[in-house]
Amino acid sequence: MIYTSKTVEIYKKLQENDVLLFSGRYNFDCGADATIICVAGQYGFFLDIDKIRTVTDENMALGHEWGHFTTGSTYLVGATDELKSWCENKAYKAQITTLIPFDELDRAVLSGITSTFELAEHFDVTEPLVKDAINYYINERGYSFSKLYSEEVIM
Repeated sequence: MIYTSKTVEIYKKLQENDVLLFSGRYNFDCGADATIICVAGQYGFFLDIDKIRTVTDENMALGHEWGHFTTGSTYLVGATDELKSWCENKAYKAQITTLIPFDELDRAVLSGITSTFELAEHFDVTEPLVKDAINYYINERGYSFSKLYSEEVIM
């Protein structure tokens, strides 16, 4: 695989924070492609190589687990659904800001990358994440883009 600068950046940040990195066949019970866990204050990032097939898959997994780590939104096995949902939501928003920072999204659109499909390819993420990022930045953060875009881009 050819790694993007975001992939490399996240791996470097994990290492700088002394997070142990593991890849292998894990078959997580929840069906996840990756997880970050903490045991006795030591974090480990586990990537299931059977589920990661593309750079996009890896970026998405890394961005999400990095979101859990940076926001402290990890939870114990057996946590309530309410706590899990709260933690997953925090991690997802951090995934958005890590993989699709607003200033980079704005610049990409200004440069002519105008469809959510093209933006997903540009950032090596999924199209649903791009759509959620646009919604998050506009509706939750109150940001506005540098120029007006067609309905196709903002929705």
